[in-house]
Amino acid sequence: LASQIGSGLTGVMYVLDEPSIGLHQRDNDRLLETLRRLRDMGNTVIVVEHDEDAIRMADYVVDMGPGAGEHGGQVVAQGTPSEVENHPDSATGHFLSGKRKIAVPKKRREKTEKELVIKGARGNNLKDVELHLPVGLMTCVTGVSGSGKSTLSKCLSLLEHPSSGELILDDTVLNKLSAETLRQQRQKIGLIFQSSALLKRRTAAENIALPLEFLGVVDHQIKDRVAYLLENVKLSDRANHYPAQLSGGQQQRVGIARALALQPSIVIADEATSGLDPDSTQSILKLLTELRDELGLSVILITHEMDVVRQKIGRASCRERVSSPV
Repeated sequence: LASQIGSGLTGVMYVLDEPSIGLHQRDNDRLLETLRRLRDMGNTVIVVEHDEDAIRMADYVVDMGPGAGEHGGQVVAQGTPSEVENHPDSATGHFLSGKRKIAVPKKRREKTEKELVIKGARGNNLKDVELHLPVGLMTCVTGVSGSGKSTLSKCLSLLEHPSSGELILDDTVLNKLSAETLRQQRQKIGLIFQSSALLKRRTAAENIALPLEFLGVVDHQIKDRVAYLLENVKLSDRANHYPAQLSGGQQQRVGIARALALQPSIVIADEATSGLDPDSTQSILKLLTELRDELGLSVILITHEMDVVRQKIGRASCRERVSSPV
């Protein structure tokens, strides 16, 4: 975008698909200012976006729907942001007007004594990080883009070792385990990726079964486990659908089910709601909360979305320090 502004071109049509994904609010503000400058130079800027600030900044809004997947494909509303906001059939308008919103829970879960601890971690841009993450809660890790959240999540998931420091759970230093013991420990950690990372040529059920197949679990046990997980994420009727036949929210539900395949005790979700509309975001957060409560999971959610931080998380961390309970 900077190079395009520097070129001084005018009369150009720019089409951007979800440019705000993975951006902290501070960086998102900078992005929107850049888009304004492109427009003011005499260009047409079309942005496919769920971000509320981007929608409110737009001169004209087209709202697609009314639902997702096979239930979508229609123009529900179009006009200025205020016109879409007041349209009776627009789900986006309902969230813009405040008629619908992600509800703030009246009561938060209390912190437990058990913790996942990082002491003196260094690696990439992590600088002697000390962090105490309570087990059994949904914890949010947030911070500006490039602050070290991804490195931290890789250390927590045991995909990378810090160059120094310790990762401790139940008095066990996880990053100093033998290779075989470490492999077993990794099975207790489920990962949910930003893009869902589904294999396009495998159905929803086959994607969920993948970790079990790698471990050599027998077929009938795989079938039973996959059926149970599909029911848990409310996708039993989509078992034989391929990713292209699923909405973004449904794909993320498959990703959640796959992360639960090996019955982990900790689930790390890296920007799991990025690029999702408010309805789907609310649905995914509700599902993660229910799974936390039913299965006793510890959920660590890495996000830039302020609504998620404010409205759904029991405890928040800005990378290097844990705050008071939100």
